[in-house]
Amino acid sequence: MRKNAREDAFRLLFEQLVNEGEVEEKLTRYFDTVAERAEEEEPFYVNSPAGEDNSYVKNVVEGVQKELATIDGHIQNNLMGWEMERVSKISIAVLRLAIYEILYMPDIPAQVSANEAVTIAKKYDSPAAGSFVNGVLGKVIG
Repeated sequence: MRKNAREDAFRLLFEQLVNEGEVEEKLTRYFDTVAERAEEEEPFYVNSPAGEDNSYVKNVVEGVQKELATIDGHIQNNLMGWEMERVSKISIAVLRLAIYEILYMPDIPAQVSANEAVTIAKKYDSPAAGSFVNGVLGKVIG
């Protein structure tokens, strides 16, 4: 399910912000973890990726890394008087995910990316973060 795969991609992007390192190592660990998670009651990752979901997670995480300067430029240019250093790492990870989808995944409608990003921001950060993410993405979408 794309929604779950998107949430897992967000978690990996957040992890990259907190613990820099090789993206490939994080992806390998992710796919190993979700393959073993069937026995756990409360898995860290919500997805049971297979096929298309695997491709989505891998493409997004690697794509964000590859296009990071462009994506962060869009974030900075649309912060409405804020500096990126003041924005929570959760909101940065959510914005990177959504902006990557908007710019590089034309099969996903921009509004869907924005709505899902707001939902993730509210779940992992706060209701105010949801509004903040919505405002930034609204400006990116135009």
